[in-house]
Amino acid sequence: MTADPTPWIVPIHGADLSSGADLSSGADLSSGADLSSGADLSSGADLSSGAERSCGNGNRGVGVQQLGQKAMGLRTMVGLGIPVPPAFVITVPAYHGWLANDRKFPPGLLGELDQAMAALQPLTGKTWGGAQNPLLVSVRSGAAESMPGILDTVLNLGANTTTIGGLAATGSRHFALDTLRRFMELQAGIVHQVPRDFFERHLFHAKRKAGNPQMADHELPTQALEELIQTYGQDLRTEQGVQLEEEPRAQLLAAIEAVWRSWESPRARRFRDRRNIDHDLGTAVTVQAMVYGNRNDRSGSGVAFTRDPNTGRNHIYGEFMACAQGEDVVGGARTPGSLCEATQDRHPDVATLEAHLPEVFAQLVHVSRQLERHFGAVQDVEFTVDDGALHILQTRNAKCALPAQIKALHDMAEEGILTRAQAVERLPDTSVAQLTRRVLPSQEALLEQGVAPITLGLGAGPGIASGVLTLTDGDIAQATEQGVPYVVVRQDTQPQDVDSLRGAAALVTVSGGLTSHGAVVARALGLVCVVGCRGLTLRSSGGEVTASVSRAIHGPDDATEQPLVAGQWWTVDGHRGCIYPGKIAAELAFHLPELQTLLDWREELGTMPDDRA
Repeated sequence: MTADPTPWIVPIHGADLSSGADLSSGADLSSGADLSSGADLSSGADLSSGAERSCGNGNRGVGVQQLGQKAMGLRTMVGLGIPVPPAFVITVPAYHGWLANDRKFPPGLLGELDQAMAALQPLTGKTWGGAQNPLLVSVRSGAAESMPGILDTVLNLGANTTTIGGLAATGSRHFALDTLRRFMELQAGIVHQVPRDFFERHLFHAKRKAGNPQMADHELPTQALEELIQTYGQDLRTEQGVQLEEEPRAQLLAAIEAVWRSWESPRARRFRDRRNIDHDLGTAVTVQAMVYGNRNDRSGSGVAFTRDPNTGRNHIYGEFMACAQGEDVVGGARTPGSLCEATQDRHPDVATLEAHLPEVFAQLVHVSRQLERHFGAVQDVEFTVDDGALHILQTRNAKCALPAQIKALHDMAEEGILTRAQAVERLPDTSVAQLTRRVLPSQEALLEQGVAPITLGLGAGPGIASGVLTLTDGDIAQATEQGVPYVVVRQDTQPQDVDSLRGAAALVTVSGGLTSHGAVVARALGLVCVVGCRGLTLRSSGGEVTASVSRAIHGPDDATEQPLVAGQWWTVDGHRGCIYPGKIAAELAFHLPELQTLLDWREELGTMPDDRA
C-alpha cells in the first residue's frame, strides 16, 4: 500500500474492506443530507457537479476524484434503497499506482481484489468460477468526469466452458451460450484488440447458414451458437494469434488493465481535449455482479431519462430492448423500442416496456423521480430487467440539448426540486442568441415547394445543419480540405468514430436509437443528429462504401432505390428526424419563455438580501 490514504478497493455494498465499517445499512452515502425529503436546498450547493463527498464512515473524504462518478452514483443509490447489483470499485489511485509500477498491479491490490471478489459471493448467493450458479461480473470504467461511450466495458466476465453449464441451469442453454458468445466478442475486441469486422464476418456466415442473414445476433439458434463459439475460438487462434483466457481471475485482471489502457487511448485523449478534461485524472474501475437482460422474454435492458433530453418536458423518456444486454441498446446495431406508450409512435412495431412489463415500468418511473429529486438534475439512468426484476446499473447527470436544460431548470424550480437561486446559478453561461431555436419550415410548406425528405429517422440531436454527404474518412478529408461543412453517415458508431465527428456538422446513422452511442456522443459534442433512418442502406466492399435510399417512405407503391453520392448537399433536421436534399435555410422559431423567466429571477435575486432563497 502506498502513502495515499485512499484504499485500492472500496465496496459499493457490504463491509468496508479497509476499515470494517458496515455500508449495507441503507444510510445515504453521498453527502449525509437526505435531499429526497424536502430538505433545504437554498444554500447554493451544486448537487450535480460531482464535488467531493463523504462515502461512508470507513472512508470519509474518499469522493468522486477517487471513486469516479459511476461508483459515487451506485453508492448513493444503495443508500436510497434502490435495487443495485452488488459491486465494488477499484479506485483512481490504483490506476496511478499501476502507472507508477511500470504498468503492473501495485503491491497489495491483488490481495484486496481477491477479498472483494470473495465478498461478492455471499451478497449474490453465487460462486465465482463455480460450475453451479456461477457469479459473472461486469468491468466498467468510471472517471470523475463523465466520458460517455469513450472508455471500455467488459460484460459477462467469468463465462467459460465450465461456468456456462451452471449458467444454463439458471435459465436455458441458449441463454448461457449467448452470454458466452457476447463475452468472447468483448474479451477479444477490448482486451486483445481483435478488429470488429472479424466478428461481423463470422456472425454473418452463422446467420446465413441458419437461414436468415438479417436476424438479430441474439436470435441465432442454439446449435448455431454452439458452432459459432467453436469457430470463434479456432479462428481467433489461427487468424489473430489470440488465445482467450479461460480462468476467471486471469480474465478479470486482463479486463481491468484494458479499462485502464482505454483511458490512455487516442480517442479518449481527443475527447478530453475537446471537453477540457485533465488527462492526469485517471479512471476508477467498477466491478459489479452481472444481471442478465438476455435471460428470457421477461428480461431486457434500457436507458431512461427522467425528462426529455431534447425538449425538457417532464415525462420519463428513453428506450428499452427486450432480451438484450446494455451494449445492444447503446451500441446502435439494433433499434430499441420506447419505454412508454406516450412515445410509442417512434417505434410502432416494437412493444414498449410499459405494455410488456407494466409493473417494472411503474417501478422505473418511481426510481427515476426519486433520483431526480435527490440529485436535483435530470438523470440518465441505465437499467436491466432480469426475469421481471429491475436493477439500476448507473445514474448520471443527463446530457441535454440547451433548450431542454433551460426548461428543466425552470420547471424544477417551479416544482420545488430546486430553489430559484439554484436554478439561476445553474443557467448555462451562454448568450441569449444561442438559446433561441431555429427550425425548418413545416413539412407541408416544404412539400408545397417540391422538397420531400430523403429519409426519416429519430431526431437525436436537435438543431438544423447543412453539409455535404460523407461516407468514408476520405470523403471527410476532402470536405475538410475544401472547407465545406459535412454530414457523417454511418451504419452505427463506435468510440473510434469520435475523430470523424469532431468537425462534422451533423451525424446520420442507419440503425440505433435515441440512447445509442452515436446519439449520446452527438449530444455531448453539440452535433445535429438523426438515427435509425428508415430505407437508408450502406454497403461496403473492398474499402468502398456505397449508399442508397428506398423511396418507399413516401408510399407503398414507390419502393425503388435511389443511389446516394458523396458530396451531395443535405440538410439535417435534428428536431423532426428528417433529412432533405440540398441547402434549406432555417428560420427563428421562438424565444424560450422559460429563459426569460430565469433571467427575471436572476434580476430579482440580485436585489434580495443574501439570506433569501
